[in-house]
Amino acid sequence: MVETSNGGYRRSIGNVIRDVLDVPRTLRRKAQGYGKVVYHTTDDVFDEFDNARLGTRTRDEVGDANFDAPDWTFARNLSRTGHWTNERPLPKDADSAIMPLRLRGKRQHYRSLQDLDAAINEAGGPEAFRAQMQRKGYAGVTVVDDEFGGVSQVTFDPADMRSANARFGQGGGGSLTAGLGGLGVSGAAFQDEFDQ
Repeated sequence: MVETSNGGYRRSIGNVIRDVLDVPRTLRRKAQGYGKVVYHTTDDVFDEFDNARLGTRTRDEVGDANFDAPDWTFARNLSRTGHWTNERPLPKDADSAIMPLRLRGKRQHYRSLQDLDAAINEAGGPEAFRAQMQRKGYAGVTVVDDEFGGVSQVTFDPADMRSANARFGQGGGGSLTAGLGGLGVSGAAFQDEFDQ
């Protein structure tokens, strides 16, 4: 804003041009293929999702011995398949952070967690299942979640996840995924995108 001689304010020509040329955020988001808001719940603080950490939270909760035991194959398979979100915010406890995200990409649908687990076992494990689905052009799966209710989305590649609060700028791709400070995650990885 620039102050005028009569004490009022007018917008600078740069701001006017930027606003005219800037496509609204919703149109940019849709053009990039990102859909409705889903939620990831966590007790951890992190800047981005990382496939190398798949299954670590479940392992921490059940212990190493249980996690590697044959009767925990179901939980191990599901937790290592990808990054989980749900159509509803699912707080674990008062200290949990709920991160609103948007996902993109085609998804294979499963009617139950058991159906998904069977497909993972048939493929030879979570990593093989993820690779097989990606070769077929899927960014993840959608499953009716009979454990937590509603519909859960599992995303294979963090690059297909973005903060629901992102500006979806023209250069803002990559794995800018989780959320902003105050939601239980650091905003450092997101600042560049918000400044564009």
